[in-house]
Formats: sequence, C-alpha cells, structure tokens
Amino acid sequence: MRRADFSLRLEPERLARLQVRLKELLDELTAEGPSTADDAVDVTLFTLLYGLRPGTES
Repeated sequence: MRRADFSLRLEPERLARLQVRLKELLDELTAEGPSTADDAVDVTLFTLLYGLRPGTES
C-alpha cells in the first residue's frame, strides 16, 4: 500500500481523539517557533503527516 493512498474508517469517538492529539501537536510546534540550528530543515504539515507509518506509534 502506498502511503499517499492510505485511508481508513474510524469511529467518531476515535476521530475526535485523534483531532485533539493533532491540535496539541500543532500547538506545541507553533509555540516552539522556528529553529535556528545549523542542521534544521524546512517542513510542511504534509511532510510531517507523510512521515507517519500506519499502525505504528512513536
């Protein structure tokens, strides 16, 4: 399965929990602000999501 085509059916409660977690993650990222480290890279939300592997927790 190509990740770009990944989709699944979720119960509304599960979707709501995932939306809360995603909001928390985005709030954390925006609170930190951009990195000034020499090895920092530019990323988009799509880049972050594309790096996820279905069925894994990190």
